[in-house]
Amino acid sequence: MKANKKDAGNGSYGICRVIDASRSPSPDPSRSPNMKTLILALAFASAVPFLRASETEGLFVAGDERNIPKYELKDGEFVLRFKAVRLNLTRAVFRFDTEDKTRYWLEIDIEKAGAPRNPDPGDFYLFRIEGQDYGGFSTRGQLKDGGWRWALGMTDAVAGRTLLAKIGKAYGLHATQVHDQTKQ
Repeated sequence: MKANKKDAGNGSYGICRVIDASRSPSPDPSRSPNMKTLILALAFASAVPFLRASETEGLFVAGDERNIPKYELKDGEFVLRFKAVRLNLTRAVFRFDTEDKTRYWLEIDIEKAGAPRNPDPGDFYLFRIEGQDYGGFSTRGQLKDGGWRWALGMTDAVAGRTLLAKIGKAYGLHATQVHDQTKQ
């Protein structure tokens, strides 16, 4: 390696380092097991965006309340625009109601990190999975780790199980984080 002063064309000089490529190790992957691992890791990482569900699916709440919503009048309708924050879910459970076995609850645990404030189902929220919106959540309280639990009451077991699977897919939850307690 050697250093040369190089004129940048504007009267200033910089130092350019030249490396002798004939002395560098070969980039042949068969010569380095670490290179094979790196190539496989990079190939997998580049495929991950295709495996993720759409970022327009999930549970969203209005962002920081210090941000003023934008008002518009479009086609004779008022349109309010809020900054939306997608909440992270850590667990989803579909279970029977404790008193009435003909009713079910779909409970979701919400991670505290990333939430703009204490999310409340009484506030404005949007829960959209595969193009369908769901509403009617009630709060079950705060979790030990500071997160929150919301629950959606249901009377259709098949619809509940289907929604549970869709939530797991949209959030990339592991099988240990998605529980159907109605099949036990």
